[in-house]
Amino acid sequence: MKSVMLFFFILCCITSFGDDEYRSFTDLQGRTIKAKLVSFDSKNGKVTIERDNRKRATVSPGIFSVEDQEYIGSWIKIFLLKDGRSLKIDIDSSEKESNRSNPKDIERKMKNYTYKARLYTEKKLVTHTLTLENKGATDFGNIGVDYCTFIKRKGYDGLEDVFYCETGTRVGSLKPNSEALFTTEELPIFHRCRIISVPGEEGYSQDDAVESIEGIIFRIYLADNPTCYFEFSKPQYFGKKNSWMQYNPREGLEKQGFPRE
Repeated sequence: MKSVMLFFFILCCITSFGDDEYRSFTDLQGRTIKAKLVSFDSKNGKVTIERDNRKRATVSPGIFSVEDQEYIGSWIKIFLLKDGRSLKIDIDSSEKESNRSNPKDIERKMKNYTYKARLYTEKKLVTHTLTLENKGATDFGNIGVDYCTFIKRKGYDGLEDVFYCETGTRVGSLKPNSEALFTTEELPIFHRCRIISVPGEEGYSQDDAVESIEGIIFRIYLADNPTCYFEFSKPQYFGKKNSWMQYNPREGLEKQGFPRE
């Protein structure tokens, strides 16, 4: 107990500075420090915390208030989820053809001639299935999975390429030594091409507007404590270059999987 008191005394004597990752912890005697949790040792049941002066110490969660112990318990579950030894994560993607729109004839005027074209739109429905395999004895309870899909659109008569984000949520339970599946909603994307007829030339096909999924970010959290979560992405590097809801969502026909008129 003396070592614990000395630890709090040292930490409380150091001036803190702002850092969003740090929070206030209170011990059973009512003393408060600002620190963050760093790691958990499952063998001795202790956590390593880092004070906002970057000094670290390993302590038992039992020295903190009941409220902080509950927070630490949630954090430990997330730590174990992130630990590859406790959880195996697989992501599978699938797509299926959906209905094709009726062809639409258009006429466009160029500088020297007028050409006619027939527009075809093919829609695909894309889903991602996240498999979480709990290889340990921890009961994680209800798990929430938020996902943010990044869609790139090209085309539209020379307009700049555009990125969009679409989000969704799934909730399920993850018991010890079990497996849980989380399948995203079907996300429609489109590919519109035009069959062009030019006077005096053979007709040819040209992409008019094309959407593709560039990546998806998953956020796993405890359903009873959404503030405890971690993120990962597919492809793996994607989350390092992009952040959650970085772009606006699609609207109208495009959200349904058809290009704007």
